[in-house]
Amino acid sequence: MKNKEHTRQIRDTVVKKFKAGFGYKKISQALNIARSTVQAIILKWKEYQTTANLPRPGRPSKLSAHTRRRLIRDAAKRPIITLDELQRSTAEQGQGRWLKLMGR
Repeated sequence: MKNKEHTRQIRDTVVKKFKAGFGYKKISQALNIARSTVQAIILKWKEYQTTANLPRPGRPSKLSAHTRRRLIRDAAKRPIITLDELQRSTAEQGQGRWLKLMGR
């Protein structure tokens, strides 16, 4: 199980050392990270040709980022706003049917 994501800079350094001909063990000792982590970074780089964080698996959000920010902003401005009012204001934006789940 993953506990920590390494920075992009560290992942880039791992790939540079691998391209320079270093092995997994030497890279892990030089950067003080686990050999299995080095191996995972190299395998991901070989498959996707990138060291960037890839999207996580799972169901996509039903609310857009814009709608979520607007809901948070509305709730922060008016702390006593009701769920029905939030649903109505969001329905005007075309996202209201997804907010039925918020009441449960």
